[in-house]
Parts: sequence; C-alpha cells; structure tokens
Amino acid sequence: MGYGKINVWIRERERCSVANIKGTVTVTQCCGKIIQEGQISAGHGELTVPPGCYIVTANFKGAKIPYETMVIVNCDKSACINFLLEKGLPTG
Repeated sequence: MGYGKINVWIRERERCSVANIKGTVTVTQCCGKIIQEGQISAGHGELTVPPGCYIVTANFKGAKIPYETMVIVNCDKSACINFLLEKGLPTG
C-alpha cells in the first residue's frame, strides 16, 4: 500500500478552462489535523497524502470565502478536484 495524490485544478466558470491563478491549498483530516499544505500555480496544485478521507481548502487573493470540498484518496491512486472560480475574481 502506498501514498496517493490529490490534484487540485482551478477553473474559470465561463469557459471551464484552467485559470491562470496562484493560491494555497490545505489538506485536512476530517478530525481537523492538517496533513499537507501546498501552493497552487497556474491553476494547479498536487499533493501527496496517505490514503484516507480529507477536506481540501483552497484560498486565492480576492476570493470572498475559501473554496472547500471533501475527497477520498485510495492507496496508490490519484484524486482530482476542480474548483470553479466565482465570477469577477481576477486571474493572471
């Protein structure tokens, strides 16, 4: 059994294309323990985590609230998350 990966993608709502945006991403166990923190660059971030169930939070400059979702990562597998940017949030 091995670690899995979480791929975080940030997409522009109007076109569903990957947004050219920077930010941070935090992976937290459901009990509240932070497992991994990383950067989002050019609309993408990748984190390596043990298998489990996680809450993934993404933050960007200008966002009114953090983006948040839950993901389950299996052994030796990748899980992809796509967040849609709110309208009017600057990219680039």
